[in-house]
Amino acid sequence: MKIIFTAVVLSIFFIACSTAKNTVFVKEKPVQPVYVRGHQPASGYQWIEGEWVVKNGKYEWKKGRWVKERNKFWQPGSWQLADKGWYWQPGYWTKTPLVFADLTKNHEITFE
Repeated sequence: MKIIFTAVVLSIFFIACSTAKNTVFVKEKPVQPVYVRGHQPASGYQWIEGEWVVKNGKYEWKKGRWVKERNKFWQPGSWQLADKGWYWQPGYWTKTPLVFADLTKNHEITFE
């Protein structure tokens, strides 16, 4: 229960931070580019997915990359819908892995 509460509090914090003055809103989410992930350069590296960054008031795609492993988990960025439109919530490092369901899709869970 403590982990769920922490995840919710962190989510609210990051969403509040991301909707500050410098946030760029768009009417439609850009299509994520298709690209090939290169080979792991060496043991001890983890892949960080590409993400959207704001440059000159517009979103540009920043390619994914390999980084040295840390004692943390990478929480990938995602598009968020607000009253003004869509905005990109950047990825970040966290000590606890956070998993969020995409509530815009139907998910079927079965137990055996």
